[in-house]
Amino acid sequence: MKMPDNENEINSFLQECSTGNIELKGWKHPLGFVHVKVLVGGNDTNKIRLRFWQNKMEANSIGMLDRIHNHAFDFTSFILCGDVLEKRYDLIFCPLGSHQIWEVENLGGRSMLRKTSIKCNLKAGSEIAHSSKSSYIMIAGVFHDAIAVSDITATLVFEIPRPEVASLIICQSDVEKLGDNKWPEVTQDEIILLIKKVIKKRHF
Repeated sequence: MKMPDNENEINSFLQECSTGNIELKGWKHPLGFVHVKVLVGGNDTNKIRLRFWQNKMEANSIGMLDRIHNHAFDFTSFILCGDVLEKRYDLIFCPLGSHQIWEVENLGGRSMLRKTSIKCNLKAGSEIAHSSKSSYIMIAGVFHDAIAVSDITATLVFEIPRPEVASLIICQSDVEKLGDNKWPEVTQDEIILLIKKVIKKRHF
């Protein structure tokens, strides 16, 4: 399966996912959305993801600490429906910085966080609104936060791993322990219901 990259292919892809013929493995992500791996032949080589926010978030919640993060992969995100607000940040490394960098190891439905000795300050950058049926690209290592600002928001994401980049989040310097974080599982039937809601919203 190749990544769908136009509206007709995206519609066909969603319809196929809604039949139950494609294996979908999902979890409730700590950042407030349902994170779904689209598996082909039982494997994850294509790195295709679906993300669903069922309820909108307040715009002023963007960039709260423990939310600002980077990715160890490049990705392209297609907004299937709803609206995503994204904000990017620059890090200023400083031994007396007010923020602490934590390493994140994602283990498929589980994340392990380890505190580093690196401190920094944050400088807010661009804030961009991405509307339904638009797309954007994120480069590995860029720090950002993204939230849904309308009900029933969904994205289709294609990841390209960059193993040379570490996955990191930013916390307050006085946070001592985040540790092991297991994500609640979401069943395939629940995911299919979300997909059907997205299909319905896309056709209105």
